[in-house]
Amino acid sequence: LFRSYTKILSHAAEVGSQCHARINAFFEPKNKQPMQLLEEANYAYESFNKWYNYVCSVANVKPILHEYTITCKYFGGTLDGLYRINDKVYIIDYKTSNHVDFDYMLQLAAYIFMLEGYEKITIDGAIILQLSKSSIDYNEYALDFNDPKHKEFMNDCKNAFLIMTLWYYYLCYTEYAYNSLHLGGN
Repeated sequence: LFRSYTKILSHAAEVGSQCHARINAFFEPKNKQPMQLLEEANYAYESFNKWYNYVCSVANVKPILHEYTITCKYFGGTLDGLYRINDKVYIIDYKTSNHVDFDYMLQLAAYIFMLEGYEKITIDGAIILQLSKSSIDYNEYALDFNDPKHKEFMNDCKNAFLIMTLWYYYLCYTEYAYNSLHLGGN
């Protein structure tokens, strides 16, 4: 059972990696060589393409960053996309998961914290773009930070993420300090 679960997770990770690589190649002309994709990754990529073409047909869209690695003292990661859409800057996370939950917003909050704090880029909104792996379709979970409820929610996500990160850091630091004290005992 564990092997089966591990195999499923590995396959899902490969689908996500292939889809992300293909989306990145879409924006990098030097990487436009044909890519052999798993069927699910191809559906996910075509789902992204459907979303991108739609957004471009109704708005002025300019990609700013793709697969951009960003770090700070305590954490880091690689954000999927940063777009200017009708003069507003949106961070976008592509997901090939079957379910979208609020914990994905914590990841976006961490990126927003670093983009605004270290790169001095003001973020106007966030989108989780769930890409179908079985058809050419997508779901868009969007936050517009002009809406006070959306802005407050993202601030709460940022605070929750920072608290969890600092808690983990200090837990590890305190354990290391305790072990280095050599207090003895029986």
